[in-house]
Amino acid sequence: MFKPRISAQYCNRNMNRKKNMREKNPMQLYKIGDTHENGGIVFSIQNIHPPRFSFFNLFSFYREIKIWQLGKQGYGIHGKVCHSKDLGMMEWADAFKACEHLGPGWYLPSSSELDKIYRNLHIHGLGGFQRKPYWASRHNRNDTRYALNFYTGFIFRMPFSEKEAYVRAVREF
Repeated sequence: MFKPRISAQYCNRNMNRKKNMREKNPMQLYKIGDTHENGGIVFSIQNIHPPRFSFFNLFSFYREIKIWQLGKQGYGIHGKVCHSKDLGMMEWADAFKACEHLGPGWYLPSSSELDKIYRNLHIHGLGGFQRKPYWASRHNRNDTRYALNFYTGFIFRMPFSEKEAYVRAVREF
């Protein structure tokens, strides 16, 4: 049976280097409903892919397995956050500008992202949402705009008579 020859000195040096890297840049695990360190409320967590095994990185592999298992339970390093406050009621075209004005990375959510916000935050009483329609970035060729009603939870075409809805910006982390 083949046994790789790795010196104890190499293993200790490698482990100390990884420990110093972790202390300088610790990984923050988030779950849905947490407040992100850069602002916003976490509403979606991306799945963490299973780590690859390597004989030379046994310590790193073990740590990544633990993080991956936590990710399967609803924790993660990457995901999406929504702004902690509404940007107000406004027209659809102004909603894009208001989201961009918040800074780099903020944008008007898609209809599926709004649905996740509704199911993961609003239903559980998180985020302080109004029970009114919120704009989605989706639109059709004939200039039909869409919104999600936070009272019913349904996405609908916004009639032309109603020109304003609430806005909540999102971004990835």
